[in-house]
Amino acid sequence: ETADKALETGKDLEKKVKDTARETIEKATDAIKKILPFGK
Repeated sequence: ETADKALETGKDLEKKVKDTARETIEKATDAIKKILPFGK
C-alpha cells in the first residue's frame, strides 16, 4: 500500500517536472524566435 502510494507520487512528480521543463523550453523557443525569426 505505502509502496504503491510512493510510486504514484513519484510518477506524478516526474510528470510535473517533465511538463514544467517542456513549458520552459517552449517559452524559451518562442522568445528566441521573436529575437531571431529563423524558426519559420
